[in-house]
Amino acid sequence: RAEAPRGEVIHYVRLEAGRETLTNWRIRAPTYVNLMCVPLILNGGQIADVPIAFASIDPCLSCTNRTVITDRALGERSVMDYEEMHRLSIQKTRELQR
Repeated sequence: RAEAPRGEVIHYVRLEAGRETLTNWRIRAPTYVNLMCVPLILNGGQIADVPIAFASIDPCLSCTNRTVITDRALGERSVMDYEEMHRLSIQKTRELQR
């Protein structure tokens, strides 16, 4: 365990018995804990709200370069990359400025 800029980070490492061969390595980054509030932040929002909502929890940027969007009613999933999220965010900002 260590304190990182965004909170506590934990590395769990398991070695093969009697050897130094890595058999398991799990990382619990601070972003994982902060993600628990995202459904509440985004409830009732728009896709364009995603970048600012994630910025508010100060995530590791590599965790936010894409997102999976699930339409529960239709049972469909799609992946939206950073460029598309950015485009929608700019579009919404312009609409709000009118």
